[in-house]
Amino acid sequence: MAVCGGDDIEKMEPKLLQATADYLVERRSLSIGGWQLVSRVPRNELYHGVDGSLGFYMGAYMLALALLLCMVLFCYRRLVLPIRNMDSFVRKVQKEPGGAYADWQAG
Repeated sequence: MAVCGGDDIEKMEPKLLQATADYLVERRSLSIGGWQLVSRVPRNELYHGVDGSLGFYMGAYMLALALLLCMVLFCYRRLVLPIRNMDSFVRKVQKEPGGAYADWQAG
């Protein structure tokens, strides 16, 4: 609804201008010509379809998180563990030059 001058808006039922559990009411005054805009939208129409998309987005987020964790685990096993093992071997060779090599050939 749009009203110019402001007098007509006071003639409306006051309950139509108040937000309720079923309706969202928004009033805006425009600087041009003294107009006031009033919108009254049923909440079920405003939020229609939000519940279904929320579940979809949460599912997609969980799937992306699971894939990220799998990638981290894969990279840890394929990259970090071999480097750690190599570092451990080099440190053993530095401490015991003959013994570490024999352990490596046996293992």
